Parts: sequence; C-alpha cells; structure tokens
Amino acid sequence: NIYDTFRSRIMFPLFDSGGRVIAFSGRIFGKDDPAKYINSPETELFKKSEVLYGFHAAKHTIRKYDFCILVEGQFDLVLSHQTGYTNTVAVSGTALTPQHVSLMHRLTHNIVLALDSDAAGIASAKKTSEIALSEGMNVKVATLPDGLDPADVIQNNQNDWKDAIKKSVHVIEFLVNTLHKQKQEGSREYKLAIHKEVFPYLVYITNKVDRAHFINFLANTIQVSETIIEEELAKISPTLSKQEHDTPIVPPTYQSKHRHDILQRTLISIILWQQQEKEPDIDTEQLLSTLNQYTDDNILQKYPKEEQEQLIFEADIAFKGTQTLKEQVADMLRAFEEEHIKKQFTTYMRQLKELEREGKSEEALLLLQKCKALSEKLEQLKTISIL
Repeated sequence: NIYDTFRSRIMFPLFDSGGRVIAFSGRIFGKDDPAKYINSPETELFKKSEVLYGFHAAKHTIRKYDFCILVEGQFDLVLSHQTGYTNTVAVSGTALTPQHVSLMHRLTHNIVLALDSDAAGIASAKKTSEIALSEGMNVKVATLPDGLDPADVIQNNQNDWKDAIKKSVHVIEFLVNTLHKQKQEGSREYKLAIHKEVFPYLVYITNKVDRAHFINFLANTIQVSETIIEEELAKISPTLSKQEHDTPIVPPTYQSKHRHDILQRTLISIILWQQQEKEPDIDTEQLLSTLNQYTDDNILQKYPKEEQEQLIFEADIAFKGTQTLKEQVADMLRAFEEEHIKKQFTTYMRQLKELEREGKSEEALLLLQKCKALSEKLEQLKTISIL
C-alpha cells in the first residue's frame, strides 16, 4: 500500500546555504499525530544537524546587523521575517548542534534565543546556550509571555515580539530571572538553586573578561564574595569535564577551534574563492602575503586540495553577492591579527614565568620588552577598530 509520509501536513522546502532545495519538512495541522514535525530522510545533501531553516535568506541580514535570532519552528521564522526580523533562523524540530553554531558563527558572535516559554523551551534554551557559549558566542534570551511561542506572540501583537527581542538579556541574567520567579529572593533555596542551575554556565563562558563580569553579577545577586564563587567554579569544572559523551561541556568538534583558527580558515576560504573569480573583489595576493607574515611557510600548504575545494564552496555560499566583502575582510583580518598577538603574548608570558623561576633575569628582560611591544601593537589595532 502507498503510504503518504507527509499527510495532513503543511509543507516547507528546506534549503541549503546557497538557497537550493535539498529536502522538505512537514508540520502537522491536525491532532492525530504526536510528531509535530517530520523531515525528509537524511541524504548526502540533507543532514538535519547541519541545516538551519531560513539561513539562506537570513545570512546577509545577520551579517549586516551582527546578530542572529534563533527560533524553533518554521511558522515562528516566517512570522518573524514578516515583522522585519529577517535575521531569524530555525532549527526545524531538532536540537541545536555544533554544526548549526558554526553556520551562525561565520557571520556573527551574537545570538538571541527566542524559544517557547514553557518548561521544554527553557530546557532547550539552556542546552543551546551551553554549545553557543562554549564557542565564544554572546548568548541572549528573549523572554516571552508564559505558554506562548514566537508565532503566538507575533499573531497577538507584533510590538510585543519586537519588545521581547530588544529587551533580551544574557542567558546568565535570564536564568537568574527565571529562578527569581520560582524562589524567594535571598533565601537559602534561592542561593542553592543559582549555585546548581547558573554557576555551570560561567564555566561555559570562554572569554575571561565576560566571565569575571558575571562572577561579579552573581556575587552581588546572592550576596557572597567573588572568591567563594571562583572556588565553587574550580569544583564544578572537573565535574563537568567528566560528564558522559552526550553532554560535553565543550562539543568535541569545537574543543580545538580557537577563534584565531576560525578566522584564518575563513580568510583562506575567501582567498581561494576569489582566486577562482574572473573579476575578484579583493587583492588576494596582498591578503595572502599578510597572512603569511604570521606563519613559517606558505599558509596555503596547510590545506590539502580536497579541503581547498570545500573552502571555496563554503566561501561562495557565505559571501557571494555581498556588497561589503572588502570591509568584512578588513574586519576579519584585524581580528585575526589581534588574536595572533594575544596568542603570542600568552606564550611569551608563560616563558617569562619560567625564566624568572630559573633566575635568568637578562633573558627575562628581553622577553618582557617583546611583551611590551606586542601590547602596544594590540592597542594600535584596537584604536584602528574604534576609528
């Protein structure tokens, strides 16, 4: 017998990053099927862990406004786009993966989670935040009225949706606000709940300045010293790192991906892509020469032919048609130089401590001068960025 997999469902085409249809998703509009969404079977072209619904239409706006809104379903996305937030993408009935984060992170460091306001939505926001924070993204959460999803909010009042996005707060603050509604502020239960539910997210924050900010925030919230929180974090870190493989503190595919390496890979992909173009938009030789200043040999030799083809494909999808490629490349190159200097500075400081421990004062002085020069160069780059 013929069986219609998508019967009684509203059909949504699923696109790859280049806007080509690769699969379909069907959302139930009856109530006789427990599965809210059904997707096409996975193929070589379609892997749901790597596809964000609407990404092909949102990527230019994400890059322009430097933040991405993440919702759960196709209706949420369609209505959000209709309100003017065309930088919205959806996970389409599946959990967020490191591959999804990678797609967004190519274009922005900022993500606003606008998930359902029920218990399942909050749990999803927490799990999503773990992955995004671990990758160095700035994660905010939009607070929606109880029991409503983005589509409900938009249908009721578009201004409520816009206010929710504008008033989104960092996930640490969101979690504290959620517990504040459930527990009596200042009570022992309130403080223990923050210790259990919120402290682990400080470990996920890779930026030390950002982490220090939220340590101070939590210290003031529960009226304890920052030292106590830091001591508790030291206990939490090894516990989290020993969790089962399905709930790692940092996704395995991201553990070795420093921002410096991500920027380098993106710049190389643009160089390779532009070299294939008859009328390139940037001076690839100059860009390659600048990158080579930070390596011992030709940086392109680090990427085998097969990987180069993949990089060309990625750049073509992410940057084709953009009108600000030169400006984006300049920003990425500046960020790459900053990350390289920070990386080198950290190495020098580690060596400096060893020299001081060994009593090699003259060598330590020379290395200290190098550190000073790097610090001055970093300040110059930051000044350029501000201007």
